[in-house]
Amino acid sequence: MNIEIENLVKEAKRGNNLAKTELVKRFRPFVIKKAKEVYIKNHDMEDLIQMGNVSILKAIDKYNLEKGNFISYVTYAINNNFNYEIRKRGKERFEGSLNKALEEGMEIFLKAASDNIDIEENIIGKERINYLKKALIELRPEEKELIISIYFNEVKIRDYADKMNIKYGTVLKRKRTALSKLKKKLESFYNV
Repeated sequence: MNIEIENLVKEAKRGNNLAKTELVKRFRPFVIKKAKEVYIKNHDMEDLIQMGNVSILKAIDKYNLEKGNFISYVTYAINNNFNYEIRKRGKERFEGSLNKALEEGMEIFLKAASDNIDIEENIIGKERINYLKKALIELRPEEKELIISIYFNEVKIRDYADKMNIKYGTVLKRKRTALSKLKKKLESFYNV
C-alpha cells in the first residue's frame, strides 16, 4: 500500500482540489499507456486521456478508504471505463476495440505484466500476473504450454511447431484460440 497515495486520496475526498490534481498527475503515465492501447472511432489521444482523467476523479469519489488500496482500485476503474466506452460505442455500431489486434493486445499485456518500471507499476504488474495465472489455469495444457513458450520463453512459432512435431497452421490456430480464451477470462476479472 502506498501511504502517500492514500493520504492524497483522503485529502481529495475532503474536497482538496490540489490533492485531486496531484492524483491525476501521478496516474497520467498509466492513463497515457492505456489510451495508446485503445481505439475508439472519432476519438483522438487527448479525448482518451480526458476519459482516463475523469475515471480517476470518479474513482476518488467512489473509493472506500477502509479498503486501503487505491492504486488497484483506480487502475481497474480506468480499464473498466475504457471497456465500457468501447462496448457502448460498439452498440452504437461504431468500430471499437480495446486492442487494435488480439495478439498485439495480449503481447502488450503480457509484456506489461513482467515490467518493473516503478513501485506503482510493480504493484499493478503483480496483480496482472495473478490474474494471468488464474486465466492460464483455464487453458488446456497444450494451450498453456504454447502461450508460456511463445510469450515467456520467447520461442518462435516455427521452432515450437518443429519441436512439438505439429503443423505450423495448427500452432497458429491453437495460439489464436488460447489468446481468445485468455482475453475473455481477463476481461471478466476487470469487469467485476
